[in-house]
Amino acid sequence: MSLGVCTCTYLEMLLVHNYQIFSEDELRALSNKALVISLNFLSNWGNLHNVHGMRLGPSWIDHFSNKVMRKAENIYQLELQRYEDFFLRYEIGGKADVHLDTHATEGGISTVTLLQKSEDLEGGNVIVEGVEYPQEVGDTIFYGANTLHGVTEVTKGKRVVLIGWYDTK
Repeated sequence: MSLGVCTCTYLEMLLVHNYQIFSEDELRALSNKALVISLNFLSNWGNLHNVHGMRLGPSWIDHFSNKVMRKAENIYQLELQRYEDFFLRYEIGGKADVHLDTHATEGGISTVTLLQKSEDLEGGNVIVEGVEYPQEVGDTIFYGANTLHGVTEVTKGKRVVLIGWYDTK
């Protein structure tokens, strides 16, 4: 099957998909990397509150990002290119206001992979078009980047996620 320009309708792009795409070893590697790097406070991102993060370079993350991108291409029948990947750590008070991803072209895809969550986590659910999507460790949520989305406030515990942004070629 040849992938090309987005043939998805607006309604198809609103569909949210949730898959476990990483092996336990891959999740452990991502989680360990998130633990050893220093996540900076993201006070300059207007829609994030009490969230720490780090943009990731293309070197070691390629395998993981490409795996997510291939799954997104399969789901949405698009040909994609990676825009950016980063870790975000949400602690008590951490949330993301409902917003649109500014990188996105029409047909762009955003993903959220839950890498870690404390046993006592309350809140921190992904919201897409007004619907909350709780995640288990390893879940990757896919949605059209031009859809309204955010993260509910973490009221207890913490969560660490890998964010992926992909645009159409």
